[in-house]
Amino acid sequence: MEFRSRYFLRKRVVVDVLSRVQRSKSKLVTSPKNLDRKLCKQQDLINNARADQHQDLSCSVQ
Repeated sequence: MEFRSRYFLRKRVVVDVLSRVQRSKSKLVTSPKNLDRKLCKQQDLINNARADQHQDLSCSVQ
């Protein structure tokens, strides 16, 4: 039972992400500048996450 609910939850998350991507794509068509800003923001988030991971790793090594 728990597995099934987890599966549905994951499926819902995927659908949510897909719909979000669709929405952002339709927005991007209207303004390419917005797209660049979004991509930069996304890249910053990814970089921050990587930096945090790296710090965690270095802490655990010590």
